Amino acid sequence: MFLENAHSVAMILHSMNVIKSAVQYNNPRQTAVTFDQPLFAIAKQIQWNWPASHGENQFVIMLGGLHIEMAAFKVLGNWLDGSGWMSIIANAGVTSTGVADSFIKASHLTRTRRAHQITAASLYILQQRAYRKYKEAFDNGIEPLGFKDWKNKMSTEHPQFLYWCRVLELELCVSQLVRSLREANFKHYIESLGQLAPWMFSLDHINYVRYLSVHVRDMCMLSSKHPEVFQQLSEGAFVVHKSPRAFSSIALDHAHEQANALVKGDGGAVSLTESPVALLQWMAAGPELARMTQEFEESIPSVTKADTCHHEQVPGVQVLFKKDIASLESSFEEVGNPFLEDSKDLFALDSKVIVENAVIQTVSLTLHHLIIIGKYFLYINTAQDEKEKQFTDFVTLINEKIELEKYTAITTNYFLSIKNGPTFLTINYWRLAMQM
Repeated sequence: MFLENAHSVAMILHSMNVIKSAVQYNNPRQTAVTFDQPLFAIAKQIQWNWPASHGENQFVIMLGGLHIEMAAFKVLGNWLDGSGWMSIIANAGVTSTGVADSFIKASHLTRTRRAHQITAASLYILQQRAYRKYKEAFDNGIEPLGFKDWKNKMSTEHPQFLYWCRVLELELCVSQLVRSLREANFKHYIESLGQLAPWMFSLDHINYVRYLSVHVRDMCMLSSKHPEVFQQLSEGAFVVHKSPRAFSSIALDHAHEQANALVKGDGGAVSLTESPVALLQWMAAGPELARMTQEFEESIPSVTKADTCHHEQVPGVQVLFKKDIASLESSFEEVGNPFLEDSKDLFALDSKVIVENAVIQTVSLTLHHLIIIGKYFLYINTAQDEKEKQFTDFVTLINEKIELEKYTAITTNYFLSIKNGPTFLTINYWRLAMQM
């Protein structure tokens, strides 16, 4: 806890020095530090400007998983805003109208996560039901399309189908990120970030467009630049295991937030920062009080009960979850299964207001956004002997007449920098990315 504002180069530089000194004895060669997005940006600028003392050989700077998850649910909220989803989920009785509106901004992370889990399950059921009806409409002598081909055909012909397919895909993508954190699976964590990053590009989350790419690049290069750190992270060191229960690991910044809550107490620390003397006293006493409280809670048998099952793995929670899925599924059916829509229009499910053609074009172009930015991540993770082919594929996509002016400049520069040789690929690219 520092008295000064953390959002400055001097403060982040000082904190990195303090952390390095604190862990020097146990880990003299490499120090891993986790930041939220604004502070991560400052820390990376420090690494690029002082490579000798604070470069990538000295520090592994990581972007907090909790803040990535929060940003991902905000992306989902941006995509669902105006679709009628809030009204449908409120009518289903899953939550109230006011709380449903808060899901768009992910104001309460746990509630938002549960709402999207229920939505993903309901949409999957509705999609499978629509495919079964499609197959039942065929005579015995005609072979229907496979599920993947049917989905591609419907997405091409019907904007409403395409839109809700994108909703389901994005919800599954965010769920994969959450699962990788809960299961401490570093490989799946990197894969889920690679799938999520194109959505940040498409929906103009500028800060995460810039720095989530940097984070993915850092994590992908760990195996070659810092194999010892990569080994530790692969064994689960990128999350915190505060409980022996299954599926209960949390991100590092999530653990930091919980530790801060314990140290600050019920009254918070706002008034403490106004008095340097009081702050110094609390800095010494706060962690000790938190330790005593934790030891007391662990001494209670009900708290230290040896149970490896997840805390939601009980009949009551599962019955309620299934009930909410069935209710939301019925609520979707009342306004019309979006995967059975056969018109050429895109409209809000609750009000039936048809959107303009420009919105339909945007929804369709999002697919091309994901393809191009997906090629970007595929390229940086490709073996050197395959890079030439990947580069050609990328340039072919860029030559298509797609409205990606904001993104193609930065990604094209990156691909050209790699093609011109490893000596040209320096941190100058990443500095350019920060200027866009």
